[in-house]
Amino acid sequence: MLTAGAYTLAFLLRFGGFPEANWHAFLEILPFILLATPVWLSLYNAYTDLHRPLMEVAGACVVSAGLVAVVVGVLVYLNVGARAFPRSIWIIGPIIHAFSLCVWRSWFVRHAQRDYFRRPAILVSSRPREWSPALPEYIRVVKCITPSELIESGTVSPGALVFVDSDVSGLERQKILEWSVRHGVEVYLYPSVYDVLLAGAHLTKLGDRPLLSVRPPAVQLEYQLLKRLFDVSVALVLLVIFAPLFLIIPIAIRLDSAGPIFYRQERVGQGGRRFTILKFRTMVKDAERFTGPVWACQNDPRVTRVGRILRATRLDELPQLLNILKGDMSLVGPRPERPVFVEEFAKQNPHFRLRELVKPGLTGLAQVMGRYNTSPEDKLRYDLLYIGKYSPWLDFRILLWTIQVVLFPQLWTNSPPPGVRQWRHARELRG
Repeated sequence: MLTAGAYTLAFLLRFGGFPEANWHAFLEILPFILLATPVWLSLYNAYTDLHRPLMEVAGACVVSAGLVAVVVGVLVYLNVGARAFPRSIWIIGPIIHAFSLCVWRSWFVRHAQRDYFRRPAILVSSRPREWSPALPEYIRVVKCITPSELIESGTVSPGALVFVDSDVSGLERQKILEWSVRHGVEVYLYPSVYDVLLAGAHLTKLGDRPLLSVRPPAVQLEYQLLKRLFDVSVALVLLVIFAPLFLIIPIAIRLDSAGPIFYRQERVGQGGRRFTILKFRTMVKDAERFTGPVWACQNDPRVTRVGRILRATRLDELPQLLNILKGDMSLVGPRPERPVFVEEFAKQNPHFRLRELVKPGLTGLAQVMGRYNTSPEDKLRYDLLYIGKYSPWLDFRILLWTIQVVLFPQLWTNSPPPGVRQWRHARELRG
């Protein structure tokens, strides 16, 4: 109804009514429009991930409305009978559609967070005072306890949420899950690497006994050729689409600061093989002359003015399309790291090198689900989930999510602007 209403309002604003030929063309493609809207929204998890920041929800709505407009454009081009569909409605309709979706979904998610995630939360950790995962501000934590304290305490507050840290042992997790089933309490597990690897298990049997088959994480052989053909095809198309940016960005970089246009750096690829990655330069010249290799931070003072824009929109990564054509990288996969950081992270967590089982990617699950400052441990979990559950469909969904990340950078969607936060805080105090 919301979608049909948005395009109907566009007709009223543009024509003050419904011209017969134009309206008939609209009715011909209306079923496809009504079908496309929930499909795109579901691909962006709009109906499931209700804990996402409101700015990110709005971004998903805007991108979904834009993709619906693309569907309309394709249908108008292919269907001769629908060519009477006005171009002005093709422009006005998506704008109204995007606005109405943003208002509705933001209101719905806001109230869902208030009604669901504002329930009392209990954090369970072997070291309660050192709880590691950072929880959103709308999670109302009432206490942080050990597994034994949770189980021995008996019941918890009605409707309470229980968050279990990854440092809780497997045996203790089993007891917590058994306890949660008995008491009807919902539990959120912060996964360990073992949990992530087990998530890709397949149910089978031996005789009449159930078994879980856990394959080594890798892209299946039948998908490898398909993935490579997809990489090359899409990379060539993207190079054509973004060709103007390969002219504009170098000029902007040169006007902003002295130094080369491109930045070359050694990275670690599949099987530990090293290769040279290509990026648009976003830092001042010789940024690491005095500091050596340093892990990039959100407000890095070495980043130039143009560089901040390129990093926020991920446009600095565009030259890596050439790395994809060369075969060093894939469109989707774990982001490649520098050798010095790989060695450092591998010392802290030996599982880190499992990321090298597949080609590194231009984008990845960690980049669309995580944040700029997501820890290497959490990025590893995302990367292993991607490898263990790989499918061409998963690659397609990650590329769709990447569109949202580029158009609505996560630096902007992590939280609303200060003025919006103050307004929301004032409302909560009044309410």
